[in-house]
Amino acid sequence: MSQCEAESLPSDHMSDASALPCFRKPPVGEVLLAAQFQQIEQLDLRHVGALAERFAQKYPNFQTQAPLEPVIERFDGPKSARGISIDMVEPSLFPRLWLVGAKGEELVQIQRDRLMHNWRHTPIGSEYPRYPRLRCEFAEDWSVLEVFLEEHKLGRLLPTQCEVSYFNQIEAVGTSSSGGIHADPSTFFSFLAPPLCGHGQSQFEAVTFSSSGVARQETDTGVITGRLFVEVTSGLNIATRKQVYQFMLTLRGAPTAQHLDSVLAFFDFARERIVRAFTELTTPEMHRKWERLQ
Repeated sequence: MSQCEAESLPSDHMSDASALPCFRKPPVGEVLLAAQFQQIEQLDLRHVGALAERFAQKYPNFQTQAPLEPVIERFDGPKSARGISIDMVEPSLFPRLWLVGAKGEELVQIQRDRLMHNWRHTPIGSEYPRYPRLRCEFAEDWSVLEVFLEEHKLGRLLPTQCEVSYFNQIEAVGTSSSGGIHADPSTFFSFLAPPLCGHGQSQFEAVTFSSSGVARQETDTGVITGRLFVEVTSGLNIATRKQVYQFMLTLRGAPTAQHLDSVLAFFDFARERIVRAFTELTTPEMHRKWERLQ
């Protein structure tokens, strides 16, 4: 049994006035907790098998992918659409490892400059385990990687960026009489006005929306600064063949210090901002459907 399974974790539903909004049935399809760190130059192909073996008890399935390029959010000048990419990753030196749990819902990704923990909804998986559990799992993954690097004298984990992403899939049929391929997006999203079909202009079919903004929070160790991305796109769920709205919220930025505690503090900050944004940007009608508790 892992430490995360053994501990009594705090509930997302808290009784005090400052508690976050909470839903009994949130439309969460995937959650990502990720930390980017200074590149571990000595980590190479010789270590792939040993590193996969170190995680094998919790994540027995193993494959490789092309590594992702580094991304840094800048706040001292004009921004690009998705941060600023720096350096080029050399795939021949070390791939991106995919270490997958037995049910396929838990995924750890490791490359020379990044550690990522994903939870993904699967038909045979369990219910969304909530943020406290995923935070604990990430901390365990970090510790395992940290010990592996120390034992092999490969270097230290010095985080430079953190990211939290929530990917929501909202079924877009059966809640509107608009008659379009997708139901009226204003039924789901409080920031979207009724589409043209509401004015007799045309039959609504699809929507694409994206925005970003800077979020800050003062802490005992400094000011946490991140960029919050919000995206809505209409699409099709391949598994269910149902029309859906993909609603993604991502917050990325630098931790206030280069150690795990600061990474987790950034995650807490990002999760809080994302949950509040999700609630503000969706409608009371959908809150009732998702069984809002607070």
